[in-house]
Amino acid sequence: MSGAKPRDVELVTALGFGGNVSHGLLSHPNGEDIIYPLGSTVVVKNVRTGKQWFLHGHTDKVTCLTVSADGRWLASGQSTHIGFKAPIILWDFAVAKQSPAEAGTKLGDFHTQKVQGVAFSPSGTYLASLGGADDNYLAIWNTTTGKQVTFATASTESALTVEFFHGRDDMLVTAGFHHLRRWSIDLDAEKLDAVNANLGSLRRVFKCVAISDDDKYAFCGSTTGDLLRIDLQPRTPNFQQAGNELFRKGIRSVCVCRGANGRSVCVIGCGNGSVVALDASSLKKIASAETRGEVSSLAPVRASVKDAVRKMYVGTNESNIYFVSDLGQLETSTKLIASCHYEGINDVAFLDDCESIFVTCSANDIRVWNAKKQQELLRVQVPNVVCNAIALPRSGDLIISAWSDGRVRAFKPVSGALEFVINDAHPEGVTAVAVTNDCSRIVTGGAGGAVRFWDLATRKMQASLKEHKGAVSSIAVRADDKECVSSSDDGSCIQWDLVTHRRTQAMFASTM
Repeated sequence: MSGAKPRDVELVTALGFGGNVSHGLLSHPNGEDIIYPLGSTVVVKNVRTGKQWFLHGHTDKVTCLTVSADGRWLASGQSTHIGFKAPIILWDFAVAKQSPAEAGTKLGDFHTQKVQGVAFSPSGTYLASLGGADDNYLAIWNTTTGKQVTFATASTESALTVEFFHGRDDMLVTAGFHHLRRWSIDLDAEKLDAVNANLGSLRRVFKCVAISDDDKYAFCGSTTGDLLRIDLQPRTPNFQQAGNELFRKGIRSVCVCRGANGRSVCVIGCGNGSVVALDASSLKKIASAETRGEVSSLAPVRASVKDAVRKMYVGTNESNIYFVSDLGQLETSTKLIASCHYEGINDVAFLDDCESIFVTCSANDIRVWNAKKQQELLRVQVPNVVCNAIALPRSGDLIISAWSDGRVRAFKPVSGALEFVINDAHPEGVTAVAVTNDCSRIVTGGAGGAVRFWDLATRKMQASLKEHKGAVSSIAVRADDKECVSSSDDGSCIQWDLVTHRRTQAMFASTM
């Protein structure tokens, strides 16, 4: 059937979370689904069953995400190349879970290079979008017609976040570099009117804003680590109060919700990984918990903004997702429920005769995964160095890894204990590694183009050959262990005799 059309590969499961997206982790009002970005894809996951739905449509990284108060709509924006328009996609949530390919509607291309933020009005009738630093426009869209209602320049300085009032479709707030603005939408005249908040002598950069459920106050988190409360009721919004504590590495996310006792609680996520609950009236700390990475998202589990919140999801820029099972017991109830690499994955290796277990490597760690359960089984970390490649012997008793510091390290796959190290395997850095099928030899490639052969038992080098002019990118060993092939960044592939340690064939292609 040589003329048959190739069958598309269906994406079944994705392990990961785009934690660098501010406010990117969302809890759907139905209480069962969470929504988050992953590269150019929006993922919807049922936390009870683990089933995932993938919303494709963006052509570059998703940079912002929001869900309407009734849960009907999702909206996402992306970044693109300088000078090009970055689209916004409006997703019908019910359709997305039935037929993801038909769920998205692209709104008219308006923002240049990046969509910084998106927010729905309380009824879901309108969507506000905020352009990035090269655009800096605030636009209002009608979700029913998909057309733009009006737009205006967000500020003289870059705006970083946008939020609608909870009780009015015609009022919203933007904030960013040294400003906070309250906007009113004149739907009849199709125009936007803005009033700058009076911050006095304060000059702050606001990365996050949350509005109280009665629309009286805005709580603003700054990069300097202070939390400000702004009174939105006067004709000119006024700075009212600041917390008495500075939070390390700034405040990256904030939300306001009602606690189990009915009192308003302000929860903030900090750059040092702290999640802190404060009394919304006094701005005094009530409780705190620690996570790994900058806290980029806080997602309270609630059906409406007036509901009391006991549970919350927390996302960090190191691709970790935490679940807070009881906000009143923040420190003891915060548990890690999902994690993945937060930088590029350099290599993947499956264990022979075991399709459910595989190993990945990234910036400074190696992770062992269970594919069926979608769980991380083991993590091996080596600080301040990059793991470039991994190889698993058929015996399954080692994880052999290649590192940027020039060493080859072998770890136990169950305990993660270090078994041995080959020092100075390649002084410029080890970039590729393979193991013969009889588990007797290791073949490594370096950033300098050398290919070297090692005895696995003694870790002594048997031969060193250098014909590549660029870094060795991959090595493959034949099933009979008599030959191997190495590829390089210079566009060459060389076939080596593993018995005589000589080149038998070479192929070259242009890399331009």
